[in-house]
Amino acid sequence: SIDSPVTFDELTFDLLHDIERMAPFGQGNPEPRLGAKGLEITSLRPVKDNKHLKLRLRQRNNLQFDAIAFNKGESLGARLRTGTQVAAVFTPRINSWNGMTNIQLEIRDIKIEK
Repeated sequence: SIDSPVTFDELTFDLLHDIERMAPFGQGNPEPRLGAKGLEITSLRPVKDNKHLKLRLRQRNNLQFDAIAFNKGESLGARLRTGTQVAAVFTPRINSWNGMTNIQLEIRDIKIEK
């Protein structure tokens, strides 16, 4: 289940800062789960000995985000390919690494659309 459907153009740093203001998250106050349809996998690769799956997702408006599916490397990696159209449930995160800050989607569930 999702808390709200979104399009990639709605995923901004302002939105993520608003979500952070709802913290702390935990029992009784779960993190928001957002959903998007019409996504194309433009790249994917296993990480951490095939334990996790790193993806790049693009929506029709050509906006793209990196995504990570923790503990789903084998189960999703066997079903998904570059070019596959999917719908995804995720929690967006601000990711800072190697001097760069961007939005990354933490995949909760993914479904092949076509």
